[in-house]
Amino acid sequence: LRNPDASVKLVAMSRLRAYVALLLTVNGLGLCSLHAEQKRPLAEQVARRRPVAMSIVGEQLYVANGRSGSISIIDMVSRRIVDEKKVASGLSDLLALPLGGYFLATDPVSHEIILLHCYAQHLAPQQRLRVPDYPQSIALLDNGVTATVASLWSRQLQRVEILNASKVLDLGEPRLRLAERIDLPFAPRYQLTIPGGRVLVADAFGGKVAICQASPLKIESIRDIRGHNIGGLAFDSVEQCATFTHQLLNPQVPTVASRIFWGAVVSNVAKTVTLDELAAGANFRLPIASDYESPIGHYRLEPLGETKQGGGDPAAILLAPGARRVVALAGVDQLSISYDLAKTDTKVAVGRRPTALAYDSSRRCIYVANTLDDSISIVELVPPSVVATVNLGPVPPASIADRGERLFYDASLSLDSWFSCHSCHSNGHTCGLLNDNFADGSDGTPKLIPTLLGVGATSPWAWNGQRNDLVQQVHKSLVQTMGNSRDEAARQRQQATEMAAFLATLAPAPALSTARRNFDTSVIARGVEIFSRQDCDKCHQNPAYTSREAYDVGFFDEDGNRTFNPPSLLGVSQRGPFLHDGRAPSLKQLFQDLGHGSCEQLSAEELTALIRFLESL
Repeated sequence: LRNPDASVKLVAMSRLRAYVALLLTVNGLGLCSLHAEQKRPLAEQVARRRPVAMSIVGEQLYVANGRSGSISIIDMVSRRIVDEKKVASGLSDLLALPLGGYFLATDPVSHEIILLHCYAQHLAPQQRLRVPDYPQSIALLDNGVTATVASLWSRQLQRVEILNASKVLDLGEPRLRLAERIDLPFAPRYQLTIPGGRVLVADAFGGKVAICQASPLKIESIRDIRGHNIGGLAFDSVEQCATFTHQLLNPQVPTVASRIFWGAVVSNVAKTVTLDELAAGANFRLPIASDYESPIGHYRLEPLGETKQGGGDPAAILLAPGARRVVALAGVDQLSISYDLAKTDTKVAVGRRPTALAYDSSRRCIYVANTLDDSISIVELVPPSVVATVNLGPVPPASIADRGERLFYDASLSLDSWFSCHSCHSNGHTCGLLNDNFADGSDGTPKLIPTLLGVGATSPWAWNGQRNDLVQQVHKSLVQTMGNSRDEAARQRQQATEMAAFLATLAPAPALSTARRNFDTSVIARGVEIFSRQDCDKCHQNPAYTSREAYDVGFFDEDGNRTFNPPSLLGVSQRGPFLHDGRAPSLKQLFQDLGHGSCEQLSAEELTALIRFLESL
């Protein structure tokens, strides 16, 4: 060759052209595949749907999918999906209106209530209204002309009027109109319509319940059912009582195998309380303090677990003909069916994490929404059995965080399936109670259960700050707190790795003032100054408002331990009580009564400004 360099350049250019052509071909195939996927019916597209609520109208079951924001329509005769329609950014509840063909849905991502119309199996949004942030549930009253919306992080209840909702008079298309809203002293999730134009609103994490009159909207009573993780509510119109499924945690019982075995650490129950008893807690003053307590005194308690079958994480409950009650045991993937109070419940295996139930009176069967495997189980009560399973659509391969999420809600990881991680860290947050779990290396010193929202950015872990590796901390919880001795060590480490990946996806809880869209920037700015002046930022350092050290702040536990790692202040307005042993019911009492941070010398105005700043984090 006359010019070897030219030959090398020619070969290089040829290879480059071939590589570019290959890239274009691959990208073209990828785009074609994407377009082809988008042209397919929604029910055939790969997605994580996460069913969370259901409603039956005629021969069709409407399923609200929490993550995809779509509604799947299932023909109950053929047991097949006939359509799927995306209607929202996300969904938390779905109710059919008495006025035929109309539904209400809540979108916790866009913070909306949505009026939907279905005609000839075509579902379409008709109206969207902004409601208090993070709506979770809807209750219908007054024959479908009034609704209430309970919103989680904004801690509010909104009344919504449904205009032109009469089935008798033709008044035109129904429309929604926002009416009053009220603040609640707890974060609500589920609601239950009860007689007298009232709703029962339940705490999302702890054990408070409120009876609220819908029109005019106001709180009539607040009670504490002495439990946490209220997963379902049902009303018996004959006995005039409400039944709650929830958990009981004993903070004085250590998490050792002999105590877990008997359900002494965490137990799972159905508690029945008369409306008269619930309404008796009306002796409160407005505004209601977050630490207000009025415990119920009379109730019937039925265990949902037993030795060897703990029945972890009870969720939705139905009082259906043919059975006394049916409860979804979300932590063990079962239905618990009671036919006779004197006999043990019958258990029926369903899909992963059953959280919602719907009863089909014409077929005498129950539809079960299996949230973590995108399916609906159809269960007959006599004899009790799963007669069919409807898959809502193809799902993508599970990521490490997806696998960790399944484990987080899996009560079978604990000894005899009494509880899951969710049982104490409710939906990643906290139930606000104490637990003696040896996390800090001591026993007989129960500590406040911390929130896990934002936990990936708040190392170190444990109250004494001795854990620098989140995987190790999770592994210790699996073995010591949950009593998991069944799985091999390698499997336990893999489980801890997957759960840590899931926890890293959890964002801090939003500030209460932000969720309520109600804050004074000048007061918050004054609070920032006081926060710095009092040296609060020495321990609670920006951006996570924590630090890696442990400090002596003047308090000690039963073993004399005096140094504690400061918890993150992000989302602190959504927590309470405070300190390692929960001795401070509120931020005001933490500063004013206990003198934390030498804040007992602050004026009332300064204390208010400091608290408003903290509530903005």
